[in-house]
Amino acid sequence: MTAPTPACEPPPANSRSTAGRELLIAWVHLAVLWAFAIGRPLFQVLQDSPEFFVARGNTSADIVLFAIALTLLPPTLLLICEAVLVPLGRARRLLHLAFVGLLVAAIAVQTINGIDTSGKLLVLVALACGLAGAVAYARTRVAPAMLSVLGPAPVVFLALFLLVSPVSDLVRPQNEVSAMPTGISGSTPVVVVVFDEFAGSTLLDEGRKIDATRFPNLAAFAGHATWYRNATTVADQTVRAVPAILTGSRSSRDRLPTASAYPQNLFTALGERYSFDVDEPITDLCPDQLCHDSVSGSASSRLRSLFDDLSVVSAHLLAPPDLEHRLPAVDRTFAGFRNAGRDTDEGSDFGAGDLPSAAFENRVARFERFADALDGGGSRPQLGFLHIALPHVPWQYLPSGQSYPVSGPDTPGLQDEHWGKDPWLAAQAEQRYLLQLGFADRLVGRLMSRLREAGLYDGALIVLTADHGVSFRADENRRAVSAGNIVDIAGVPLLIKTPGQRQGEIDDGFARTVDILATIAKTLGGRLPTPIDGRPLPHPVAGGEVVTVDRYGGGRVRIPFDTYVQQRDAAVRRRIDVFGSGDGFARLFAAGPDPDLVGRSVGSVPAAPESGVHAELDFRREYSAFEPDAPEVPAFVTAQLSGSAAGGETIAIAVNRRIVAVTHSYLDGSDVRVGAIVPPTAFTRGENRVEALAVTGEGESARVAPIGQLQTEQATLVRRGGELVVVPSKGPEIRVVPGVADGFIDTLSEDDDGIDVSGWASDASHTKAADRVMLFAGDRLLQATRPSIVRTDLAKSFGIGLAKAGFAFTDSAVEGADEEELRVIAVVGGRASELRR
Repeated sequence: MTAPTPACEPPPANSRSTAGRELLIAWVHLAVLWAFAIGRPLFQVLQDSPEFFVARGNTSADIVLFAIALTLLPPTLLLICEAVLVPLGRARRLLHLAFVGLLVAAIAVQTINGIDTSGKLLVLVALACGLAGAVAYARTRVAPAMLSVLGPAPVVFLALFLLVSPVSDLVRPQNEVSAMPTGISGSTPVVVVVFDEFAGSTLLDEGRKIDATRFPNLAAFAGHATWYRNATTVADQTVRAVPAILTGSRSSRDRLPTASAYPQNLFTALGERYSFDVDEPITDLCPDQLCHDSVSGSASSRLRSLFDDLSVVSAHLLAPPDLEHRLPAVDRTFAGFRNAGRDTDEGSDFGAGDLPSAAFENRVARFERFADALDGGGSRPQLGFLHIALPHVPWQYLPSGQSYPVSGPDTPGLQDEHWGKDPWLAAQAEQRYLLQLGFADRLVGRLMSRLREAGLYDGALIVLTADHGVSFRADENRRAVSAGNIVDIAGVPLLIKTPGQRQGEIDDGFARTVDILATIAKTLGGRLPTPIDGRPLPHPVAGGEVVTVDRYGGGRVRIPFDTYVQQRDAAVRRRIDVFGSGDGFARLFAAGPDPDLVGRSVGSVPAAPESGVHAELDFRREYSAFEPDAPEVPAFVTAQLSGSAAGGETIAIAVNRRIVAVTHSYLDGSDVRVGAIVPPTAFTRGENRVEALAVTGEGESARVAPIGQLQTEQATLVRRGGELVVVPSKGPEIRVVPGVADGFIDTLSEDDDGIDVSGWASDASHTKAADRVMLFAGDRLLQATRPSIVRTDLAKSFGIGLAKAGFAFTDSAVEGADEEELRVIAVVGGRASELRR
């Protein structure tokens, strides 16, 4: 019997046709492995959430092109790499085996991902599986034969996704939806603004009124409108809650949020009579013929946004559980995952119309565009509809409209949309939410001013509401409704000003978001052709009402209306105990484990023995050059702790020797971190001294101890045999050689305050941040740090592994050093490279 020829040996014949056949078979095998490793898992994620495409305004052509590209393009690119090596024969086959092994490893990671083990062990097991797969492919006939038999699989997965899955509803031609007759004949302007993740109870003060010191614009509007104080939503997720507002009926899980699925809605009801200014970023209920001017961007921008976000989703599919928390979250926003959904300047140019995800990348600019379009001109009355993703995560705004940067986790204490058991981390998130709600209130003031400028305010029908609430309870979900958080998720603001209304009213009856469309129709004198679930407001209280909220994943959570009100009021009292009310945001900034310390000078608090904890503060450069009027201010003071820190320590933050916040440290994987929101007024223009203090005891027995700046090691830089070597006081020597690490010193400049040194550092392949960065003056180590500063430019250029590859050294660390003798060494895996300037 003749032994099979190993896959790595060249075939007996080396003809062009044989090489072509080999490449074709190689492509089929790579396509099959890619389909199982990445294609099919992504298709499954997307078919479970087809609204992913709706939120980006993707057309059927976009979806088909995306699906075909995902199926065919990656294996084709891999094959092109192989084809270049065809003349080398054996090298081409070795590269093919490497591709096979990596794809088998990717399949293995997802197969064994549920095993409770360390990420490193999981990666090693997956790589072992990949190696075994490559060996089996090279040394047996069975493995290649199986892949050949599975050759049709990629096409089958593609067809199922496009023709059978829920996504098929977006691919097939849609029924044309047009305006419907409702009998509306007046000329009343209509303005509807739907906020997102806005719990109605967070507006209330001790008297159950809107806290006018925190939310003056909403309170002022309530003075001219009817405030349905006990209003509730009917669904816990945007893609079902917004359709309920627009259609007046509960939506079902199997219906996409599109006009063809909901042909009777606010837009079609007013389409015969009104001109539209509609900004509907997540749903798509306004028919194209009525909302043809909506911002959707070019096909290339839509696909770019799609592929960019799906690269992050793919990383989550492949990441071990204990490493996944280091990736940007994909379950908190609808787009912009790589930048954690934070607003950036990139979304501000709406004239270009080339950013379909601008609703998420610059919510402020989106709001401004909507408000400016409300002009009251034209021969037809105007309908203005805006769904704005505020005060929705990410929380980045202060009431002033200034934003603040975040280093470390974007939302400490939140894992898979579930709050951990530490109540302070959930409370700190609520603190940030309330500050961003203050900014949303500022936008309400901007909108009302614009309506007055345009002469629309007095005669308009104006509705302010939200899709659903949000919860901040330890060991509960943030937004998926449950019996434990229903009072937070169900409650939403609902304020309706009818035309000519000048006196505010409070209605404590049973009101729901599905009642909004019926109320609008009745106010305008119209009638909807098809019956809906909602009833015009106000309506009489019959007694025995039940608050019912549909769960996105199926089922409903119910609570008697009277019980809901009682529990909601109890939640308000608990919130006021923590954050106060009636004093603006003063008590809110002082919230924390020991609020009595806030406002005291460091010297007035008795000193405690040295804690043994070290802290490496983020944003030191921002503290040393503070500008009060800057668009972004470092109001979220964060740091990484080391030494004896184990998580749970009480830490005070002092600015210019005055305590401005008290917080708890927490575990972020194996790291110990701490964060605290501080008022921007605590800083002075220019140089500021920011320090962390360890707190022992509480109240009158509280003691504080300074926390030393992190100095991870002592080392010298020597030249030995023509090669640089880092010689630490403890541990092995580190050779400094080219090609181990990459990065740049972006800033190395001297001024009156000292020398600024900052930049970024990664491994040579740009897959992860460097292990640490060391700053030397000549042969003397000044400071060592781990890269942790967010760099979205690097994430977009190289991938999410470099999202936090930035570093910065303090002025004090380089005091007295000569700029010319400074050297920055980046360490990766026991070796190092010197960074370029």
